[in-house]
Amino acid sequence: MSELDPRALAGGLASHEAAVVLVEGPDARSFVDGQCSQQVADLAVGTGRPALLLEPEGKVVALCWIAAVGEESIAVGVDAGALEATMARLRRFNFRVKCTMSVLDWSARVGWGTEPPEGEWALARSDRAGSPWWWIAGAPGSLPAASVPPPDAETIRVLRGWPRFGAEITAGTIPASLGAATLATTVSFTKGCYPGQELVARLDARGAEPPFTLRLLRSATPLSVGQALLDAAGIERGQVTSPAPCTEQGAYVALAMVHRSMEVGTVAQVATVDAAVGSILA
Repeated sequence: MSELDPRALAGGLASHEAAVVLVEGPDARSFVDGQCSQQVADLAVGTGRPALLLEPEGKVVALCWIAAVGEESIAVGVDAGALEATMARLRRFNFRVKCTMSVLDWSARVGWGTEPPEGEWALARSDRAGSPWWWIAGAPGSLPAASVPPPDAETIRVLRGWPRFGAEITAGTIPASLGAATLATTVSFTKGCYPGQELVARLDARGAEPPFTLRLLRSATPLSVGQALLDAAGIERGQVTSPAPCTEQGAYVALAMVHRSMEVGTVAQVATVDAAVGSILA
């Protein structure tokens, strides 16, 4: 990677280990709209947006890519590991509505820096700091080949601060912990009610900072998943969740959940390594 700023990175297309749930029926749009944090009812066919699926108390179940594949067909894409939790959560509220849910045997790609390729597949798009970040899914063999190898794709995900299920998204994660950039692209603050909205709206209205927030670390030496971040007094203030190389800069980067007491620009000790705490760049 030639730059640490992901907005300067060339476009690419990477494989995404995703699971896709198809919601079909006359109430498909209204059902999905009422369950997630993003506007769905107004989506034109062939368009989509990222969203959060939350528990009623506000904890994150999954980050989803919502795509309108038909007037009465909505695709919900999630990290593959989040499928079971996603289906359980949707089924809990799937009563007295005219729609069905099925898991599709689809493949997925994520892309950035360029316009999505044209084709007959589900599409959802997000613009972070003016740089497009998008997702497509379709039948196996129908998608364009990935142009970026998994290690480089992981570095870009880390630089952009895009959370992954099982790493940054765990059982106790709340939306505000995923950072302002993620909230700005996954949450509508003008739509109607949905499960978990109360916590999202309350923290936003108060301008409250959660105890832990997703941050970008930079280090001259490699970092590892689970390493503790220590402040100057040796008190644990966070944990590395997703490390990645950024070797053309002679550096390594990582996502970490960092306590609010450690401001951007401070230095944390990770084992015997010093790591600069930064903000998500896009």
